Amino acid sequence: MTVGEDLNSLSHPWVTIAVCTMGGTIQCQRQDDGSALPTLSVQEMLASGTVVPLNVQTRLQEICRLSSAAMGWRDLISLVHEAEKHVDAGAVGVVVTLGTDMLEECAFALDLMWARAEPLVVTAAMRSPEVPGSDGPANLRAAILVASNIRARTLGCVVVLNDEIHAAWQITKSMTANPAAFRSRLSGPIGTVIEDRVRVISTPMQRPHISAPLNSALPPVALVKVTLDDDGRVLDLLLGAGYVGAVIEVAGGGSVPPAWAVRLRSLTAQIPVVFASRVGEGPTLLGTYGGVGAERDLLDAGLLPAGMLDGLKARILLQLMLSQKFEMEQIGSVFKAFDEPIYSQ
Repeated sequence: MTVGEDLNSLSHPWVTIAVCTMGGTIQCQRQDDGSALPTLSVQEMLASGTVVPLNVQTRLQEICRLSSAAMGWRDLISLVHEAEKHVDAGAVGVVVTLGTDMLEECAFALDLMWARAEPLVVTAAMRSPEVPGSDGPANLRAAILVASNIRARTLGCVVVLNDEIHAAWQITKSMTANPAAFRSRLSGPIGTVIEDRVRVISTPMQRPHISAPLNSALPPVALVKVTLDDDGRVLDLLLGAGYVGAVIEVAGGGSVPPAWAVRLRSLTAQIPVVFASRVGEGPTLLGTYGGVGAERDLLDAGLLPAGMLDGLKARILLQLMLSQKFEMEQIGSVFKAFDEPIYSQ
């Protein structure tokens, strides 16, 4: 158990926060060859007296120690089950640290699987601890503050980075190496953490929750991006490679080359296919353009629109639904929720 600094001036009840680590830059140290590897323990991450706020006691657990590109579904599912145990044991919130390269996918997957009222707060770092301007300790402190704040209850899984609170379903990484690499394209952050004060200024939309049993083997779902003058022959390979679903990142709001349209009609007769905009911001269109390969044609061919989800997140959602044997009608209904959002009052 780790305790925050200067416990002599307690004026509020203690709260317990679980801190679960999974690796990434926030745990990295420089090796002899100059490369950075996640070798810090969770105890070392919290060793500074300024990381854990007053009135917070922490339960520490290392889930894994990986780069986010090495993360798998089983790691994320295991994290959810361990986080649930911490909440059942009295934790008022859970903080998760992981890598940033696939953080937007990992956080969205966690949000879909997390059905508790207690907040699940994801944080990370863009700079390893010994680099000037290291952001890990500040991000970790802010995440603990959010996880312990009553205003964060029922928000689901949120991401706290660079003094901002983001909804997991919106956040995206927009730069490769900058502390301000993450943003929410559609609406911006839902809150801030400044001077240790948590301000939640908006509520994320209602999202579906889809549980996944421990050691689940999720089915393979392909993500394919439309490009100029590509005839789509890669689509012919998906079934032979064992894919049971596909997400197509289309141009604009919903267009593919005519050669793609022909192949997609054949593909949708065999597996669920979702189309999301490769633009990354804004909804898929439903009825603006006609002609072969336009969104009207794709809908007629049986493709499902991803709404406001980008391709990365659409793939995560489809994969999780297929693992739980959702029917096509159910899959379409869930994606529709991301096109016509409902917000809690």
